[in-house]
Amino acid sequence: MLNGKVAGGREPTEQELQDIAKAMYGEQLARLSSDQRAVPWMDDFHSQANRAYVDYFQRLQKHGGRLSLLPSEEDELIANGWSEDRVADLKRVIALSDDAGSLGGGGG
Repeated sequence: MLNGKVAGGREPTEQELQDIAKAMYGEQLARLSSDQRAVPWMDDFHSQANRAYVDYFQRLQKHGGRLSLLPSEEDELIANGWSEDRVADLKRVIALSDDAGSLGGGGG
């Protein structure tokens, strides 16, 4: 979708970029949900993963894209009541995203 806009010789508008991001996130959610339904006996793991993905996508929205979790941000999260485990889960999702490039977001 984005390639089509760029190939057309014009930069996409902010609304078009948001629509593309929403579509990508929707596709990712559908894929995750389908994968989870295939192995229902892992529901505890899925709940933990889902919470980490919510944190990840909220962070994407806050920062406007993907970027590393800096120690100062990690300290801030813990000061705001996040557990060490929750921060570690977020770091794993960020690493997964960096490695696979499959969770959307901008550069960073």
